[in-house]
Amino acid sequence: MAENPNTKMPKWLLYGLIAKGVLVAAITIGVVAYVRLR
Repeated sequence: MAENPNTKMPKWLLYGLIAKGVLVAAITIGVVAYVRLR
C-alpha cells in the first residue's frame, strides 16, 4: 500500500501538536499545584 503524501502528517506538525499538548498539560498542572499550595 503506497502512502499518500496528502494524508501523511508532516513531522513538524506532529511535533508541534505534541509540544502544544505538553505545554497545556504543564500549565494545567502548574495552576492546580498553585491553587492547592496557596
